[in-house]
Amino acid sequence: MKNKNEPLKPLRDFARRVAHEGNVLLENKNSILPIINGKVALFGRIQKDYYKSGTGSGGLVNVTDVPSFLEAFNENPRIDVNKELVQIYDKWIAENPFNAGNGMWASEPWAQEEMEITQDLIKKIKRENETPIMIIGRTAGEDRDNHKGEGSYLLTEIEYQAIKTIKKIYGKVVVILNVGNIIDMNFIKELDVDGLLYAWHGGQDGARATVDVISGYITPSGKLPATIVKTLDNYPANKNFGNKKEVIYEEDIYVGYRFFETFYEDDVLYPFGFGLSYSTFEVNVVNHQIKDNKFKLDVEVKNTGEFIGKETVQVYFSAPQGVLGKPKIELLAFKKTKLIKPKEKEIVTIEVEMSKMASYDDFGYIQKSAYVLEKGLYSIYVGTSLRNNKLALTKVLDENIVVEKLTEAMAPIKKYKRIKPSLTKDNKYKITFEAVPQRTIDLQTRIKNNFPKSFKLNNENYTLTDVLNKKITLEEFIGSLSINDMKNISLGEGMSSPKVTAGTASAFGGVTDELLEKEIPIACCSDGPSGIRMDSGGFATSLPNGTLLASTFNPSLVKDLYELEGLEMRNYDIDIILGPGMNIQRHPLNGRNFEYFSEDPLLTGIMASAVVQGLHKSGVNGSLKHFAANNQETARTIANSIISERALREIYLKGFEIAVKEAKASVIMTAYNPINGIWTASNYDLTTTILRNEWKFEGIVMTDWWAQMNTDNDEPSKENIAVMVRAQNDLYMVVPNVLEYKNNLLEEYQKGNITLAEIQRNVHNILKFIMETPVFKRKHNIQVTSNEKKIDYWFKTNETHSKYPFINQDMLTSFENEADNNLKSKFDILENKNQITYGLITNAEQSLYTFGVKPALKVDEITDILKNVNKTNIYKLPNTNWGRIDLDLNGFVYKNQLANDSWSNIEKGSIYIYAVEPKEFGKYIVELEISANLPSIYQMPFSVYVDNINKQTLTTNGTEGNKVKITSFVIIDKTNEYISFKFHKTGLNVHSINVIKHG
Repeated sequence: MKNKNEPLKPLRDFARRVAHEGNVLLENKNSILPIINGKVALFGRIQKDYYKSGTGSGGLVNVTDVPSFLEAFNENPRIDVNKELVQIYDKWIAENPFNAGNGMWASEPWAQEEMEITQDLIKKIKRENETPIMIIGRTAGEDRDNHKGEGSYLLTEIEYQAIKTIKKIYGKVVVILNVGNIIDMNFIKELDVDGLLYAWHGGQDGARATVDVISGYITPSGKLPATIVKTLDNYPANKNFGNKKEVIYEEDIYVGYRFFETFYEDDVLYPFGFGLSYSTFEVNVVNHQIKDNKFKLDVEVKNTGEFIGKETVQVYFSAPQGVLGKPKIELLAFKKTKLIKPKEKEIVTIEVEMSKMASYDDFGYIQKSAYVLEKGLYSIYVGTSLRNNKLALTKVLDENIVVEKLTEAMAPIKKYKRIKPSLTKDNKYKITFEAVPQRTIDLQTRIKNNFPKSFKLNNENYTLTDVLNKKITLEEFIGSLSINDMKNISLGEGMSSPKVTAGTASAFGGVTDELLEKEIPIACCSDGPSGIRMDSGGFATSLPNGTLLASTFNPSLVKDLYELEGLEMRNYDIDIILGPGMNIQRHPLNGRNFEYFSEDPLLTGIMASAVVQGLHKSGVNGSLKHFAANNQETARTIANSIISERALREIYLKGFEIAVKEAKASVIMTAYNPINGIWTASNYDLTTTILRNEWKFEGIVMTDWWAQMNTDNDEPSKENIAVMVRAQNDLYMVVPNVLEYKNNLLEEYQKGNITLAEIQRNVHNILKFIMETPVFKRKHNIQVTSNEKKIDYWFKTNETHSKYPFINQDMLTSFENEADNNLKSKFDILENKNQITYGLITNAEQSLYTFGVKPALKVDEITDILKNVNKTNIYKLPNTNWGRIDLDLNGFVYKNQLANDSWSNIEKGSIYIYAVEPKEFGKYIVELEISANLPSIYQMPFSVYVDNINKQTLTTNGTEGNKVKITSFVIIDKTNEYISFKFHKTGLNVHSINVIKHG
């Protein structure tokens, strides 16, 4: 049952294009890959059950289809799949179906049960000159971290033995990892695996993208955005990861490669930035200069191999240890080449300001609360990974330089020690510890000393349109609003508010009749980082995960992807997508690592900037999340992140800072957790001192859904809106109905504990933002961006019938220039076999493709069900105002096989249909009394339909067994015949259903 909109076709195709570059080749012994015109034996059930994404809000995208690895291999003309082995798997999978969990939130298993592989089985099906490929799959997600055990971080015994057996009989084996997070990789060396490809979660057509790489149509160019090590216990975060009360970040700035390269070099299996190609490249600095504390490097990249391909130039630096202590090496810049043909070369120019190598001094050794460059030797290295680089140039500073003076903010109050390097006699670093500087400022005094000035009040009946037409200022309009109006503007409604696109995350702005009369429109937010989530069942495009995007090391490609994503958002009247997710991958077991980019803040910030810039080109916004230091799912709403100011500045806030300053990001979502005792949703120093005052952020800040707030003196509460407003966390997300939501804003205002000016400032932030949204511009017929975009596009083609050789070909992307008609005539437009890949002959694409915003089509598959329903029991709806009728729980005329008679613990996918007879057209209230024996953080959407139209999707939370009432307002015409319910998650109990005629 879906409220259909047409997903943007070019977005799906282009997402496949992006997934190509995010596949990371880590092993390729004896050039076992690519497989061109070769035989393949596919092992592992994931060949038929591709993981497009992780779970939770970062992955709940409804799609029309997800092609499997098997389908992708079968449609590829270069690959001959072992059909006998496929049949064996078909039979086994039929008896051991895919386990999607029980339908409840976060119930999916990390891995699937796998078929045992014996020597006898392999000997029976093995063909000559055949390459065996073992596919391993893992998932994870919101509310559920991974664990150090089989079927999660470790291979299962069946998986391990399967690879071992395959290698023994075939003498070779390729492993594809369809995973969201890094897993233990020690088996690669132990079992002498020949080929290894991290395919990640590649979105809807991710399997096809990986097979394009395996078969040589695309040369891999992905690089690791995180370090892969031998020993999980050697992660310094391992000591504190998963703690439920407090998480002490004693590793400080030494996260990922910053720790291992400094202290545990020998524990690294695959270094940060590493990734193989089918070709080989020479990288040399041909020119460099230092002027005005800026480096400029001209780097020649020559393709010395036999395949056309791309390479990423990576620039690293080392800084003097000084008194602050530093990692041994850090990423400074990177740039990816265009396609380089064999024997050809490209010059890549990279410019970097020396200030980017500064460290934050939270002790005051040189200048307290400032970024400083310590005197000493700075070395710049250029290469293709963290380990494969050469010294390019050096610079010696004779004295310390203060780069930027800031102010102390968010320092911890708890006493603890952090890691600091100490140089040994043999010129290696050992771990020592130093005390962390504690907070010295009085936060409440800081707040009071920086109260804003209020806007002058007036009794005029202004509208927001008056501001647009320059009849009044925005400040004058806000001066006409009541305290109650401003309180309501500061609250978002959801999930699945009927006031915006069905099944989306929230509505905010003009959420009351009074606010709508003032011509404040209602803006729409939707999850999430991997595409549009609509709990109504509406289809959208599933995009590659954040880790894969970072693996491309290609921000321009990611920007283009999200320009298309922005247009799909506009198809569905969505103003904000709740992403990108950009928390640092502090520990490999974090369940949401798949949503996030990297262990490195620079790579994270650059990729997040690309996402935001792409969305902005289409006139929409993305919400940077989760701000900040929300680095585990275990106890994510209560675990106190105890972090030094230096680690916050250099690691956990840095990516956000880059996206705000470089991409002009204008939406940020705070996290669930407290940092140093203060929950982020009300953390003044986070959202005002740092974000707005230092970074000059101009936009809105919203809470994560059902967040808690506090000050440094009280307990957290979801009702403490006053401290949220004071911190300039503008929007509380979400409440079912702003008019009924209990909170303390009015009470605290009346007591004098929050000022009028602070409330007005909050509303000013929100309304200023809303006036730039598509919903506001549609209302006033203001062009957002072009509704149609003509781009160079590509045909799906077939090498066999092409007069051009497609082997080793890749494609470039051009969004701005239309293809020349004469150029287009050079290309074959042939689709003799199923679609397989894209081909490029020149730098232009193969065809002109036009796409744009399309109207919603509100139809649904339930139509087929309704044709065959026998109306044995018809309920006559009331025709008097406030008249009501009870729909007996046994009075439905249809239920599908998933639905039970008791309406208890209702299973995902259950459908119940009632026959009704309305007397007249009118507005009706469908009221359900429900409960769920689950915590409040669990989300359970269900939809209410009139005939085949999805009228509303409601999302309720776990009620911990308590009964609550939830209502849907629907318009029913006298020609309508059915009211139906479909449940999208398992776990709800329904105790009664009433239909009330609205007065």
